[in-house]
Amino acid sequence: MKMKNVLLTTLIGFVLTACGQEKIEFINQFNSESEYLVSTKTLTKMKVSYDASEEFINYLKSKGTENPQVSEEISNMKINYITGVEKNGIMPIEIKYLETGKPQDGFIRNGESLRGTYSIKDKIKINEIPRKISAEMDDNQIMKLMGDSFSLEFFNNGNVKIGDSVKTNSPLNIPIGPYQISFNVFNTYILKSINSEKAFFDIHTVCELNSNFPQISLTASGGGSGKCTLDIKNKKVVEKKTELKLIMNMEIQKNVKMKLIQETQSEESTTIRN
Repeated sequence: MKMKNVLLTTLIGFVLTACGQEKIEFINQFNSESEYLVSTKTLTKMKVSYDASEEFINYLKSKGTENPQVSEEISNMKINYITGVEKNGIMPIEIKYLETGKPQDGFIRNGESLRGTYSIKDKIKINEIPRKISAEMDDNQIMKLMGDSFSLEFFNNGNVKIGDSVKTNSPLNIPIGPYQISFNVFNTYILKSINSEKAFFDIHTVCELNSNFPQISLTASGGGSGKCTLDIKNKKVVEKKTELKLIMNMEIQKNVKMKLIQETQSEESTTIRN
């Protein structure tokens, strides 16, 4: 009986060790001739405060600007990504905005589509927009802006096992007045468990400023955390929850300083149709 217990303990230990060493391919991508319905809910809280003379603060008030300014916005978005036949690693893609989460006078309206190409290497490139979107920007600028604006993060980082971590970089651009503030967003994914063809990760995020404006003094920092679920068979993140906080300090003119705090909570889910 004692020998059986020893053998059973040894066997259980072997199985647990084997399971712990199971490797998966850590890849998040679109496949050819597939359809992805991505639903995103985002809560954004923003606080903007000014450190300036009483004269400047009174000027802001005369223009209807409070100090500090506090705002909160909830956005619900549904986008359909439809890919075509792959050729040399590149495939056509249609991006249909079912719900934009924005007013209908925005850049893209409900039901409108963008068209372009997709590859795991070059991600999404837009080459066709539905109409003349903005009088201030030409079509090439719009297509570049829309191509950069997708929240989806694509990567192919080889094999990982439970406990391994992988670091990715996904740029983030935030327009503030005439400036486009650019960040490198470093996400560290840690594989926590594998179950029923799904892999579960914790996410730790650090943001680093990637902008340089000689005409203004700017410092910024940020970070956050989250969790995501990877569909191993389809090689796609299908659920993701993240929290991110950014703090920016700018001297927009002599003796006028602005501080911006932005907190974002986001939930994203993906339905796949092959």
